[in-house]
Amino acid sequence: MGIGSLCMSFGKALDIKFQDAERAALERDEQILARFYSPSYEKQYGAWGLFSEESCKAGDYIAVTNLRLFWITRRSQNTPQLDGSTLRYAPLANVVDISVHHTGRNWGVICRIKGGTSWCVPLPGEQSGDAVAFAARALSVVDSLSFEGTR
Repeated sequence: MGIGSLCMSFGKALDIKFQDAERAALERDEQILARFYSPSYEKQYGAWGLFSEESCKAGDYIAVTNLRLFWITRRSQNTPQLDGSTLRYAPLANVVDISVHHTGRNWGVICRIKGGTSWCVPLPGEQSGDAVAFAARALSVVDSLSFEGTR
């Protein structure tokens, strides 16, 4: 395989919950070639006296393997999950594009899948550089495997 079998990691180091979710998601003989991880975090806004507002952002993980692209998230319908995670995946043959998009302060990795489906994986702006590097690597993996005739 021309792309090599070394996994390139972007973003933060995986926490134990996402390590377990990654392990559970992998199929036999599947190898991760690139991954991007954005951990869960909480922010507090407007701490004026007794009133403050908290915002919780669920963690997200995207990986491209020798077989597919997958996304593990700790959110369900834009609400952070306390336990468990959600897995979405697409065979590499169905991946059309992987890019980074932003509108104002909102950043996301956009994964376009054949048939008109797309995933928007939200991320903090400070991780945009890692996300751009991941998207480039992931797209090169998809293109390389397509060129080798495995898609």
